[in-house]
Amino acid sequence: MNALSEQILSELRHLLSEMSDDGLVGPSVYDTARALQFQGNVTGRQDVYAWLIAQQQADGGWGSADFPLFRHAPTWAALLALQRADPLPGAADAVQAATRFLERQSDPYAHAVPEDAPIGAELILPQLCGEAAFLLGGAAFPRHTALLPLRQACLIKLGAVARLPSGHPLLHSWEAWGTSPTTACPDDDGSIGISPAATAAWRAHAATQGSTPQVGRADAYLQAASGATRSGIEGVVPNVWPINVFEPCWSLYTLHLAGLFAHPALSEAVRGIVAQLDARLSVRGLGPALHFAADADDTAVALCVLRLAGRDPPVDALRHFERGELFATFPSERNASVSTNIHALHALRLLGKPAAGISAHVEANRNPHGLWDNEKWHVSWLYPTAHAVAALAQGKPE
Repeated sequence: MNALSEQILSELRHLLSEMSDDGLVGPSVYDTARALQFQGNVTGRQDVYAWLIAQQQADGGWGSADFPLFRHAPTWAALLALQRADPLPGAADAVQAATRFLERQSDPYAHAVPEDAPIGAELILPQLCGEAAFLLGGAAFPRHTALLPLRQACLIKLGAVARLPSGHPLLHSWEAWGTSPTTACPDDDGSIGISPAATAAWRAHAATQGSTPQVGRADAYLQAASGATRSGIEGVVPNVWPINVFEPCWSLYTLHLAGLFAHPALSEAVRGIVAQLDARLSVRGLGPALHFAADADDTAVALCVLRLAGRDPPVDALRHFERGELFATFPSERNASVSTNIHALHALRLLGKPAAGISAHVEANRNPHGLWDNEKWHVSWLYPTAHAVAALAQGKPE
């Protein structure tokens, strides 16, 4: 073995051994901007505003121009956060550039909702658009008309529930629909739906009602979430945290894709994580974090990892999410996720279960170039394509 291989394996061992914490997640423009907006006071947060301005693209929007559907939410959020920060250097120029960007953009939700519309768009975008219209007079801004009936239907359902249980998927977007802190309660980590944006919004509402202990827990969560970005700027937060199930689970799955799952140099660290996943997997499946709802995606990858480790995990944990021949990431999902069904296919094939319908669905979702790129959870084509190849290459059950 050469020195480079030894170095890579040493770094992998170190990374795997660090997974006793709650995970590391990169900074999120959207969540950082929303947290700034809900905190209100500009004083003492100049570094966060400066970071936000620095993320703006040359065309005035936030997010990569290669993925236009994923630019609306961070741009709206950044615009709303910065419009109250005029005294800060660059803030006024950033607001003007963002306004021009939004006015020039065609509205992808004017007449229909694309299949790969980002998760939560139906709740988040109309809310942001409405706030901007109220604060800035958004006559020329996109209206996202096709999302309005979906948002209204969701709000009607939410209106019939006094309080969602801790970890419910809709809590992750609480900032887009919540108005009373009584409709949610911080989980054991102090978060609302493992979302810094939702937690910051809930905290702002709760602070007006004097809920001091709960507000303090939310503050502690936001500080810890900011630390998880390793940006060095307190107040810059990730999109989701903690990820204390997702991170170790996906890390072992990625080791398998790299042909390193059974490498002797990593065996001790792998065994420890496998034992942890095995203990945590219930008949309801697993979610991305200990205090969040189970979903088909995390459950499917956990089943893959456990089977690769020689365990015999219960396929019923995945069947809970079955909808016909496909799998819903969460029970109330609007449309099926391509990557979730790729992972479900891989799990079923590893477990030797029939999967003809889901296999056909995965194969049918390739684009004309042979890639998988119509995914609502994220923008990468490489991620679902690599995983699809692995799932389809897995031997079909007899």
